[in-house]
Amino acid sequence: MQIRLFGPVTALTPDGERPIRGRRRAAVLAALALKSGQTVDVAELVDIVWDGSAPRTASDTLRNHVSYLRHVIGDRAAIVARSAGYVLELDGAGTDVDVLQHLVEKAGQTSDAGRRAAWLREAVDLRHGPPLADLTGLAWFDGHARRLDQLVLHARRLLIDARLELGEHEQLVPELEQLAGLNRLDEHLHRQLMLALYRVGRQADALTTYQMMRERLDAELGVLPGPPLQDLHTAILRQEPDRKSVV
Repeated sequence: MQIRLFGPVTALTPDGERPIRGRRRAAVLAALALKSGQTVDVAELVDIVWDGSAPRTASDTLRNHVSYLRHVIGDRAAIVARSAGYVLELDGAGTDVDVLQHLVEKAGQTSDAGRRAAWLREAVDLRHGPPLADLTGLAWFDGHARRLDQLVLHARRLLIDARLELGEHEQLVPELEQLAGLNRLDEHLHRQLMLALYRVGRQADALTTYQMMRERLDAELGVLPGPPLQDLHTAILRQEPDRKSVV
């Protein structure tokens, strides 16, 4: 069984994918899944699920939600009641987030760019919707959603590194232009974009990208680009031979 946290919260059982009906029920399962293997205190769980505004009947309602989730999951032993609270016990990679992290770690252990790209593409493809999509507006989950988005972005950066190493510069330019536009202060993405542009013969555009990034960092953060971005800028000005990768 696996709990999916990208997109709406769902349970993937041997009988297929099962949606979790009800926002509070989904919140209970997601909170336990994000703390999988850890006992979550009842008071903490109530505070998370009701976003700090729990009614007096919340503890009783929580028990009902847990009973519902055990039924939906089809494994009563998966959610264990402890004296202090509840713990979700799943075998192996219990969530799609766990799978993503495992694939990223696996990719980091090989020097084969093709294999690395395949595993990282599989990791990135796990994001089939915004993380915790049906729990937007609940503060604790919003924080975790931002963290999960950054996890996916990290995997995408690594995938782009691998694809650049494989020579996919031309195919990557449109994707990198979009990503750099969405992450305006991300130096790594802008460095990848500059390298892709340079390698497809668009040296002037690569230099313009650097200049715009330099001005943006100065205006918004009061800092200069870091050494990796500056070094690539210098290399492009000198028209140095292509580098093997951007890592």
